[in-house]
Amino acid sequence: MWSLCRTVVAVTLPVVVLAKPLADHCTGVVVGPKATVDGSSLVGQTNDAEGGPGSSLVFVPTKEHAAGNLRPILDQETGVQIGSIPQVARTFAYTYTTNGYGVMNEHKLAFGESTCSARITASSLAHNGTALFSNKELTHIALERCSSARCAVALMGNLAENQGGFYGESNDVNTGGEALLVADPAEAWVFHILADPTGKSAIWAAQRVPNDHVSWVPNTFVIREMDLSSDAFMLSPNAAAVAKEFGWWDGKSRFNFARAFSLGEYSNPHYSSRRLWRAFDLLAPSLRLDPSLEITDVDGAYPFSVKPDHLLSTSDIFRVFRDY
Repeated sequence: MWSLCRTVVAVTLPVVVLAKPLADHCTGVVVGPKATVDGSSLVGQTNDAEGGPGSSLVFVPTKEHAAGNLRPILDQETGVQIGSIPQVARTFAYTYTTNGYGVMNEHKLAFGESTCSARITASSLAHNGTALFSNKELTHIALERCSSARCAVALMGNLAENQGGFYGESNDVNTGGEALLVADPAEAWVFHILADPTGKSAIWAAQRVPNDHVSWVPNTFVIREMDLSSDAFMLSPNAAAVAKEFGWWDGKSRFNFARAFSLGEYSNPHYSSRRLWRAFDLLAPSLRLDPSLEITDVDGAYPFSVKPDHLLSTSDIFRVFRDY
């Protein structure tokens, strides 16, 4: 059963927190199921926006599709069809925000989003560019086809990498990358994506949030050192080679995704770091994290995730969102 109460869209597991309409510059959060009071995964975001018309939540029912059908791919800005991929026999019911990313499907797979800086960018085919997929279309397709966060991460990465490329909110390096926060009842993940140097593929990474942790994404990549022997990490096969080719990785040390592909926080110092510090400080004050640190291309300043000092509810997440 789908229900809407105030600003919380809720089913049994996970819970999606929508604190404001979709707009630029979002602070995203994802919480593992063992870090919450009721065993739900939590996904949410709020926006540092300048106002404007609100978004509506749109419901798409389950659909059956004939063999040989194609699934159109639309430009994120104009809604014009710019390509297609083979359709699957059955797509799941899901919700999305008008002109925005997918939110949650019938299997309780849910998304949040945060735009990030990226060293490599591309433009949509609709704007004389080379890339087919936006974060909007990737989330919609994942909700149509996946019942788990792990499936969603792998599917989105494969589509952008192998079937058309990725473009971000703009082709400016400050806003050319994207982070998606993805959860199902059992797992929570953070997913990062940017264009590859050809503009026709993508570079991506994903890291699982420990079940008893919370992770925040404040407009900057937060996946750093990756243990690629662990199933808690995923990395596109081209990432290391591209990073080494451009001198962003020495080829010897443990691979660091954000160091290779992020420019750190944009707009001004502390634009991202102060949000990340404050969220962690409110939920895990015992860590006594330093509020003066900056997130740069080489230094993430704060952990990928933390264990909160107490189990979290949606009220705790709203308290963080209201704090700044």
